[in-house]
Amino acid sequence: MRNNDANWTTVAGKPKAKAAPSSTKPSGIPVMPKAEIKTIKLSDSAFSSMKSRLPDENDENQPGEIKPQKPVVAAAAIEKNPPMKTNKPNKSSSNALPLKQALQNISADKIKELYQSSKDNSSLWVEKVCYWFIEQFKDVTSGFNDPTFSKEDNQDYPLNALPTSVKEYLKEIFDTQAKLKGITLCRTGILNPNADIHGIVGYQVLLQYFLRNLHERPKDSFLDDVDDLSTSIKRYPSDKVLRLLWAYSQVQYQYPGLALDIWFRLMFPLIENRTYNQLIVENLSQITTRHAKSKKFLQANETFPLESHITLIDFVDQPNPALTRDMRTSLSKSATILADIFLNNTKNLAQYSRYYFQVLFLVLHADKQRPSKSQSYLDRMVVACLTDKSIHKIWLSCHEKNPQSSLDLLSLLHTNETTISGLSSSQELRTIVQQLRTISTEIVNNEENDNVEHKKFLRAYSKNDAAVVNKRKTNSQFKISSVLKLLVLLYISFTIYQNWLWLTVAADYLLEDYMKHPTAVVIKERLSNARTETRKLVLLSLKHGEEFLRSTMANIEPYAIQYGQYIQKQWNHLLKHIEGPIYDKSVEIAEQIQKLSIIIFNQSVHYLKLFFDWSSYYTANLTYLAEIYITQAYEIVYDKVADFDATKLRENMTLLRVLCLHGYRQNGTLFREKTGSFRKLLKKHVAEFVYIDAPHVIPVQENTNEQDTSVTASNRSNERGWWFSSCEETYDPLVTTSCDRGFEESVEYVMKYINEQTTAFDGLLAFSQGAAFATLLLARFGATKCPFRFVILIASFKSGQEQHQSMYNNLQIDLPSLHVIGTGDRVIPSPMSEALVNECYKDAEILRHDGGHFVPTTSEAKLIYTKFLDRFL
Repeated sequence: MRNNDANWTTVAGKPKAKAAPSSTKPSGIPVMPKAEIKTIKLSDSAFSSMKSRLPDENDENQPGEIKPQKPVVAAAAIEKNPPMKTNKPNKSSSNALPLKQALQNISADKIKELYQSSKDNSSLWVEKVCYWFIEQFKDVTSGFNDPTFSKEDNQDYPLNALPTSVKEYLKEIFDTQAKLKGITLCRTGILNPNADIHGIVGYQVLLQYFLRNLHERPKDSFLDDVDDLSTSIKRYPSDKVLRLLWAYSQVQYQYPGLALDIWFRLMFPLIENRTYNQLIVENLSQITTRHAKSKKFLQANETFPLESHITLIDFVDQPNPALTRDMRTSLSKSATILADIFLNNTKNLAQYSRYYFQVLFLVLHADKQRPSKSQSYLDRMVVACLTDKSIHKIWLSCHEKNPQSSLDLLSLLHTNETTISGLSSSQELRTIVQQLRTISTEIVNNEENDNVEHKKFLRAYSKNDAAVVNKRKTNSQFKISSVLKLLVLLYISFTIYQNWLWLTVAADYLLEDYMKHPTAVVIKERLSNARTETRKLVLLSLKHGEEFLRSTMANIEPYAIQYGQYIQKQWNHLLKHIEGPIYDKSVEIAEQIQKLSIIIFNQSVHYLKLFFDWSSYYTANLTYLAEIYITQAYEIVYDKVADFDATKLRENMTLLRVLCLHGYRQNGTLFREKTGSFRKLLKKHVAEFVYIDAPHVIPVQENTNEQDTSVTASNRSNERGWWFSSCEETYDPLVTTSCDRGFEESVEYVMKYINEQTTAFDGLLAFSQGAAFATLLLARFGATKCPFRFVILIASFKSGQEQHQSMYNNLQIDLPSLHVIGTGDRVIPSPMSEALVNECYKDAEILRHDGGHFVPTTSEAKLIYTKFLDRFL
């Protein structure tokens, strides 16, 4: 530690000649400003010593005359994962100070005093204000253990806890350069290995303020610092990394384009780390959803990170076990919104269209087969770049090295129905094609070696007229072909209808030998039930429909009569005031209207009844005919099928398939019975457990340490094992021998069984000796030829045979694995299982239980099983 009586020093005030860097400093480690070292560890002594170093206003020593101090901690001495020192608060203390209260207690008066004392030297007052701000957190007792403040509902926390006067004054005195100095100071303070939790939280709050309240977009040097941080951030503890990622995510509120660039540079490289990927995915979702419809997402001097965006699209399209299904869905949605943002920012697109076109032109013809949705967005983006006519020259220059991309782009333009301002007429497109043909012709004639891609382009566009498609002609041809297809379909349908009986007889004769395979009484029953239920549903619908219409007419009839009576009453009331011939004539007309109304009403009811009767009759006939045809179709299908389980087929298509290896003195049938509860737990994850028998039968009189006391006498004759540890065909897992009789035969047997399967296995489940055999089997397969996606080993151990020891040398199985270890296991002691996991498996998860030599099926074990298997669905 430095002497407490040392003078205050600044970053800007240090003479460059005396700041000799260490020659042993490793590359990739961020350089810590020397002025930061004096309050790295924010203990009480450090705070008191810092106060003593603060220069008084009347101090004769000027900042520029202070001698530079050597840093106590060299950058080369930073540990790869240094433990963060946390001061645990005393719970019995009555002076509890939450983080929010500490923020509310900060006073703007002290900040003004520090600023006024050295405002002429920006480096000095920035450090003074920052260090004094950090000092306010030394007595905080709670609220600092959450790196991302996720328990707070307000996204502005903890800045919203600061007094308004403090925030306004910080905004007044900190310009862009001062904030960038503060960002460097805070970032280095967070990553310092000697910083305690109080200081780290203080630096994090300040860093949030600086990044969220930038006056203007920083220069490119700011992103260079982000790149340096990205290369070295993996060596620091996860708590510090989370705090930095959360702080840098605050840029999105002022500069979303800059925040997107930071996301791709700093956060995207860490997305496969399960500690950070949830925060990273949520941050990108916030950036995109907040500014989804904004046309000012990018400023005039900002470019869209197009290359990174294409990398994100390809990353989302590929399965990744580190990401959950919800994460991949969120990333896919964010990538789609980013593509829309790219298309909506027309000013930025027009300004940097040349750069965007060069990037997109290269990915038009890529080796990767992208999904249609992703490829359609890339196509729309490259077409949007063609609005600038100057792109044509860039296209011609890119065509020399990528003629196949030109083919794809021309094909895209031919099928694109929208109007492109950069290609206002077909003549311009013909001119471009002619220029491309000229370039390809020169390359083919001048080069000694055959250029296949340019020759392919010339073959596709042998004539210039082939470059333009007459859309009207194409549409007319499409309509004609559609009509012809419809006529052919009608003719085929009519032919099938006329020859239905002969077709059914022929199908029955031809398919008789092919439909005898034992598959499905279940489908017969379900089709029969479906036919019955369909008929019931149709008849019930007709019945309810007829009843509804008749009840509706019955309900309307009284209202119609009442309305007619009301009209007649009003008419009679009117006639009382009319006398003479007009009255007689009106009465005559009224009688005629009444008669006509009665006739119309009666005829309407009559025809409605006829309509209902006809509808019921024809609907019943159609239902009967449909039932006949469906019955004939059913008879062709299900009369020749024996056993087929649709539910099982659906599960086999979506769920997992696991190969199971039993233990010593067991067989496949016995192991299946013992794992009944286990299979019931995982019925929503695993469609099929395939149990196989080991090839070697154990003599009945044999007795070893690894034994199954539940085996009955009837099963003794079929006890099996994967190999024997002695020439007398016995096996003891606790003894080291030089005999492994039957091991190679078991390996060949299992490999042959796996290769003969038409449906691949997803995982491997093994117990006891089968688990030991599974590890040796995976070692034989190697990393590239392994047919499994995961492995579950129960009571596993390392083989004691001398012939197998060479297979364990430098064995690191990089396959997701779950190891079940019983602390009370007397057959295979738990230290043997622990040793195998630590020495031979990389991506390993361990389930420990208090039981013995069996498969646990408790509720706690079920949670671990399902969580492990969720990664592979």
